[in-house]
Amino acid sequence: AFNTNSIGSYYSPDGETWTPVSEKAVLKVGKQGAWDSKVVGWPYAVPMDDGSCRLYYWGSNADGDDGLGLAVSNGSDWTKFRRHRSSRSRLLYMASRAAFN
Repeated sequence: AFNTNSIGSYYSPDGETWTPVSEKAVLKVGKQGAWDSKVVGWPYAVPMDDGSCRLYYWGSNADGDDGLGLAVSNGSDWTKFRRHRSSRSRLLYMASRAAFN
């Protein structure tokens, strides 16, 4: 079953009534110590021309560190990619936050 710390898959023929595609979560929180070990949410699935699907999502750990994640599916299983932090990406993140403040 789904909970607030996982992402599920639902289907709707009309955009109003939604039915779970599976009782199994599509994406769960990361293992202890991972950058997304506490919460995953706000998913955005993008179907690709080759039949695969990219899932962009927000994640957070117990320390409050958060960021965007990417998982890719070939149609059944999902593979998470690590979120890398570098001084450059940190500066871009800080600059983008400053632009909105």
